[in-house]
This record gives sequence, C-alpha cells and structure tokens, in this order.
Amino acid sequence: MQLLRCFSIFSVIASVLAQELTTICEQIPSPTLESTPYSLSTTTILANGKAMQGVFEYYKSVTFVSNCGSHPSTTSKGSPINTQYVF
Repeated sequence: MQLLRCFSIFSVIASVLAQELTTICEQIPSPTLESTPYSLSTTTILANGKAMQGVFEYYKSVTFVSNCGSHPSTTSKGSPINTQYVF
C-alpha cells in the first residue's frame, strides 16, 4: 500500500516537472547588429587626390538560434564595417 502511494506521488511530481520543462517553439526574431561598435580603427586615405582620415567601425552580429523540433533554425547577419571619412 505504501509502495503504491509512493508511486502515485512520484507520477504526480513527474507530470508537474514535465509541464515545467516543455519547450515552447516561437518564431525567432530577425537578425540584428549591436548598436555600438566593438572596435574602431583609423588610417590615412588618399581619395581623389585628397588626404582624408578614415574611421572604421566594426560591429558584431547578434545571432538567434532555435532548436525546436527536428529542424534547428538560425538567423544571422554579417558583421559589417562602417567606414567614415573625415576631411
């Protein structure tokens, strides 16, 4: 009798834990870039016969990964370099 009661309690606990651990598959967001550059570099550039100072901003891509179901999916965006020229 005690053994049946123990199994009954165990099955209730297992059911509650299974509900808590259920994975919810949602649409993953669109890929984005960080709003601030992680690095900057400068160099002197000669363009159209004029010397300029080039400022290069490097951005990291934010990648979202979903491992729901049998087909994992990701969204990512390339890490661009933003170039600015200072005269």
